[in-house]
Amino acid sequence: PRTNKNLISDHLKEFITQFEMILEGEQHIDQARTHITACELRAAKIKKELKKAAKRVSEEEMHQLEAKLTQAEKSCDHAQIEVLDRIQEHEAVKLIRVKDGLLKLSDSYLQLAHKCQMIHEAHQDIALQIPDVHNKELHEIKYTGPAAAKQAVLRAKEQIHAYRRHAHSTTPCAPIPEGPPPPYSPTNHMSDNAPYNPHYLPHSLPEAQTPESSNPFHSSLQYGFQSYRSLPEVSEEQIPENQASFSPRTNPFDEDDNSRSSESLPNMTSGSNYEDDIAGAMAQVKT
Repeated sequence: PRTNKNLISDHLKEFITQFEMILEGEQHIDQARTHITACELRAAKIKKELKKAAKRVSEEEMHQLEAKLTQAEKSCDHAQIEVLDRIQEHEAVKLIRVKDGLLKLSDSYLQLAHKCQMIHEAHQDIALQIPDVHNKELHEIKYTGPAAAKQAVLRAKEQIHAYRRHAHSTTPCAPIPEGPPPPYSPTNHMSDNAPYNPHYLPHSLPEAQTPESSNPFHSSLQYGFQSYRSLPEVSEEQIPENQASFSPRTNPFDEDDNSRSSESLPNMTSGSNYEDDIAGAMAQVKT
């Protein structure tokens, strides 16, 4: 098997060869560009001849010169297309060659680094077998590490010979997914310590409707109870002696208004009818 020194030198030579082939491709492109220049010069020369011979040559010779000019211009166009194709192909091949050479060279250096790590780990294990001198006499110190040191050396040799580069070390990383991240939950978004996500737009939840709010009779009944409960309560002590009954529409503090005392009975009657209407509406709602 080849050693790491030979492996690195071989990969380095191969890398140099790749650059030599890249240089050769650049030379071919230069030759194609030179061909374009020659075609352009030929077309310019034919144009000059055509201008000079416009009045001295026959019509047949003029047609021949025009045909030559057309052919020269077509050759220039073909040469330019060929140069563009060669440049694109050369750039693609250049990327492939450079990447391959760099990967092989870096792989050989990584192999050398890992094998050096194995050797130095064995070196450390051997050094740890040397006894420590702490509060001991010199004749009491004994070296008991020959067997462990030999095992460390053998283990390092086996690891180096059995070493293989992992295949996943040269594989490209996983592509990063595009697009915005998923939105956070509304509870985390509402918390103070949660991160803010600008891509998350919380949807407004519909207001919860209770069965009572959806009942058409509930609002009218509730309003009736509220209007009925909002009436002022008057104790019996505050009722004047000349007024046997009291209605909310009468003024208990107006002593001169004697005509309102006669209207108190109809008012109380209407109040009792109002309570009967409410009780009937509640009975209909329950049924």
